[in-house]
Amino acid sequence: QAQAFFQAFGVDNFLAFKYILRKCLYYEVHYQGVIKRSLSTLGDEVFRMELHNLTTLADTLDYDLVERLAEDILNTPAVNLFFGAAMRPIAKTLSRSLWLLNIPRREFEESSDPSAISATDLIIVFGRMRYSMRMLMAVKRLKERGIRIVCFTDRPASPFIPLSDYHFVLPSVSYDYTDSTAAGTALIHILSLCLGMKREEDMFSRMHQLAIATQENNMFW
Repeated sequence: QAQAFFQAFGVDNFLAFKYILRKCLYYEVHYQGVIKRSLSTLGDEVFRMELHNLTTLADTLDYDLVERLAEDILNTPAVNLFFGAAMRPIAKTLSRSLWLLNIPRREFEESSDPSAISATDLIIVFGRMRYSMRMLMAVKRLKERGIRIVCFTDRPASPFIPLSDYHFVLPSVSYDYTDSTAAGTALIHILSLCLGMKREEDMFSRMHQLAIATQENNMFW
């Protein structure tokens, strides 16, 4: 049946069909015939998808779980961020937030070896389709050592979820080959505010120190 479906489009395999389907995303039927879509129509699609991602997160976010993660971050010797290429922007946003709040953190890219992570540390894994088998195997080994693992991922069926103590699903509907990070960034901002509220005086002091350093380095225009 699948073969007959592909043949109806003049192709004989899935990859060829996918190529045709992708081209359809960028053209539309017009009274003048088939024409290339304008950038504004593609932009409308992107905005619609990102708004969907944000509203879905707003409707489903478990704030008690955010509080739990904040407590785990504040009560661990070091936070270890383990991420692949597609989730790098979200992981880097969290890394900067931790730096702002003077919380120890380390970063491990997909190709890194995280085996030296201490058993008392916290690992935050960022994984989305297409899932990295190398990362999965590394996380499995860390799980077998009894290390606490929190997962930021893109769907309930993510293979990282069974390896995690708890997880956050980030809605990430996106157009064609683009990777949506809007929901992930929003969640990191909420987590950062939660961390700051739990260590309020430390947060105020840190922000004040950074403001002084910024002024001393003539970074105000």
